Amino acid sequence: MPPPARGDSSRKHTRDEDDTTNNDMSKKRKSSDGTSIPTTAKRSAAQDIADAKARIAEMMKKQNSSSAIADKIAAAKARVAAKNAVMKQNIQALAKAEEDARQAKGGLAINVHPSLLADLPTSIDRRNRGHVAPKFSTTLANLNRQSEVVARKMQKGESAKEKEHKKLEILTKPAESDFSRDNPYYDSKLDVAYSVQRDRKAKALVFNPHGKFIEKAKQSRAAAKMAELKRAIEERARKAGLEEDLDVGDREVLLRPEPPEIEWWDEDLLTNKTYDDIDEGALKLEGDETKITLYIQNPIPIPPPTTGAPSRPVMMTAKEMAKARRIRRAEEQKDKRGKTLLGLIPPDPPKIKLSNLMKVLTSEAVKDPTAVERRVRKEVDARKNKHEQDNEARKLTKEERHVKEAEKRAADVLRTGLHCCLFRIANLSNPSHVFKIDQNARQLELTGIVIMNPRTNIVVVEGGLPAIKKYKRLMTVRIDWTDNSRSRVIAKGNQEMLEDEPEDLSANTCDLVWEGELRSRNFKIWVGEREASNDAAARKWLGKGAENFWRLAVRSEQS
Repeated sequence: MPPPARGDSSRKHTRDEDDTTNNDMSKKRKSSDGTSIPTTAKRSAAQDIADAKARIAEMMKKQNSSSAIADKIAAAKARVAAKNAVMKQNIQALAKAEEDARQAKGGLAINVHPSLLADLPTSIDRRNRGHVAPKFSTTLANLNRQSEVVARKMQKGESAKEKEHKKLEILTKPAESDFSRDNPYYDSKLDVAYSVQRDRKAKALVFNPHGKFIEKAKQSRAAAKMAELKRAIEERARKAGLEEDLDVGDREVLLRPEPPEIEWWDEDLLTNKTYDDIDEGALKLEGDETKITLYIQNPIPIPPPTTGAPSRPVMMTAKEMAKARRIRRAEEQKDKRGKTLLGLIPPDPPKIKLSNLMKVLTSEAVKDPTAVERRVRKEVDARKNKHEQDNEARKLTKEERHVKEAEKRAADVLRTGLHCCLFRIANLSNPSHVFKIDQNARQLELTGIVIMNPRTNIVVVEGGLPAIKKYKRLMTVRIDWTDNSRSRVIAKGNQEMLEDEPEDLSANTCDLVWEGELRSRNFKIWVGEREASNDAAARKWLGKGAENFWRLAVRSEQS
């Protein structure tokens, strides 16, 4: 009997499977009807569950093995990269060593011994065979250690880069949940702002126009010039004595405050604190409430506010000055003696003179009196010369003396004020009188003028109080105005001839017309002699501030 065909067997298996399926379905229907489930069905369900668990475990193992493999691959890549870096460094070091060895050859052109290159990880074959790695155990150990260190550093660098990338990550758009309508903090403007990406526009080049910095320089120069002009005006105003703080155009400065309703010194005498009490007779002039008593009240003197001017020294008589000098010198000698006893300064050598020669040099004077006397005279001359040299060293030069006197005159003006004197002289025909007037005024550094007029002559001087006192004594006491004893020989052209009979000066006088203090000087320098033929010319020479002096002199002459 022939074997069954392949198609018949497949149909047989299909029929068997259908029968099995029908049996199973009938079994399930029976169980749903509430009848008991057979034992074969229970075993098939447990077996299915066990198979599913086994498949899940196998899948988990595959995943773990794949992650482990990825880690191993990453570690292998890191080790390879580290070894490549070490090899690159070694190649560079070897190239540098060869260059140094090539330059360090001696006179015999001998290279460095190979044993000296043992510290290097690799060496280069001289026969161009490539790089040959050394086979020393120490070198190999160092090479492995270097590769591990480089791999560790690379891993740290990658982790640091990842951290930095996370720090610098910028969220360009918030999450969609932030724009939900249920969010109480939702703002519709934000959605539009994030949805519209606006690119930043580059700024256009802006060139400076021609002449911009030239104008700035002109403005700065003009401002500097204006500041300099303002400073000069302020300095001129200060020298003229004008008030800088007073602005005449300011209304607030010129506006006077209104008077009070009642003065403070009348408040204690009025009952109702008004001046109507005077008409009503409500005054506190008598009784216990009045401030008027039989006692005299002496107010406490309050010193005026000062600018810190130095106090004037106490004036002493000649005896007091000598006593103060003795006390000062005694204190200096006492201090010097104390320093000598402590050894701070050497003691003074003995001051030997001819009078105390035998007392100081007893034995030496007896042995050779002539030599001792010669030595003593020599020491006396040396002390005298030293004293004179010290005086000459302390003496001021001519220029220093003039500077000191000028400073003293200026200090006198600031200390005592500016004083002025007006003198009237009947006749100034004697040249010696004119010379004395001019030279003394210049020496005392006074300012003023001498006006010579046929009617009368006047002298105006300005300066400090001490200089004015000396000049006033010169004009009123020292000069003999009646003296006319001068040389009568005068020069006319190239010939000398006798002058006519001199003028009689027996009635000539010099009177002090006026003296007092001034606020400012009328003359900046000593002008000297000026001739004036009439009154107008004299007033012109005197100027605006001093033209009244001529009228005073004329009135004093008439009186």
